[in-house]
Amino acid sequence: MKALRSLCLLLIVLSAAGCQYTLETLTGQEKAFPRSNQNSITLTSETKLSVPFTEIGQVLAVGSTSEEAISRLKGQAATYGGDAIIRLQTKVTRRYIYLLFIPIPIDSYCVTGTIVTKTNKVG
Repeated sequence: MKALRSLCLLLIVLSAAGCQYTLETLTGQEKAFPRSNQNSITLTSETKLSVPFTEIGQVLAVGSTSEEAISRLKGQAATYGGDAIIRLQTKVTRRYIYLLFIPIPIDSYCVTGTIVTKTNKVG
């Protein structure tokens, strides 16, 4: 019985850890911008900013919590010099692992958006 509990716990941990990744599609301009501070990146679901901006690329991040996925997203944006992420969307996927006919829910959060930087940084 102890071995079964350990195996189930291992399966839960592996399932949760297996859904954490990031993916980006870049415009080719990302090398022109210095790395930015992850904590200063603005998030919005709007399609435009109130200031002129340049799109750097699309980014997607998945995590076991929305905070983790957003942190990954902001980390990728900072790497490419982003000032904001626009068109932000969050989707939740729920999977179940059955342990002796007892469903255990495991959520994955997928966050997508477009990395942008202020146009006056170009140069």
